[in-house]
Amino acid sequence: MRVWAWAGAVAGICVAVALVLVAVLVDLDTGDRVASVVGAVAGLAGCAVALVALLREPAADAEPGIDASGERAVGVGGGVRGIVSTGDNAALRAPDAGPPPPPAGTPSPGPSPSPGPVSAPGDRAIAIGGDLDGIASTGDAATTPP
Repeated sequence: MRVWAWAGAVAGICVAVALVLVAVLVDLDTGDRVASVVGAVAGLAGCAVALVALLREPAADAEPGIDASGERAVGVGGGVRGIVSTGDNAALRAPDAGPPPPPAGTPSPGPSPSPGPVSAPGDRAIAIGGDLDGIASTGDAATTPP
């Protein structure tokens, strides 16, 4: 996509230089006609680019199924490690340390389930599709113990 942007910039500069040369080297009447045609072509090209952008499919790497439509709502498709707060004046502290590691020889838990669609349609709602390793607060002036 970056290549097309550079190509457009170079083409625009070339057209501008050509129009100046036509206006200087040829009579002004011919320059006016050429500029009118170039302007019409540029306008049609702009409309075509806008239509392509509108009709293009969404990016493949976009997170499907995440809806955080409520005011100040948060939706996360995967897990969260840390603090998620939608309240006012929240004074949250992250936990000092995580849980201790399991003793040697303890089987580790299996992989987390794959995140699914999440929806947080209400005001200040929090929806998390994976594991929460931290704090989720939707209230005002939420605090955690030191």
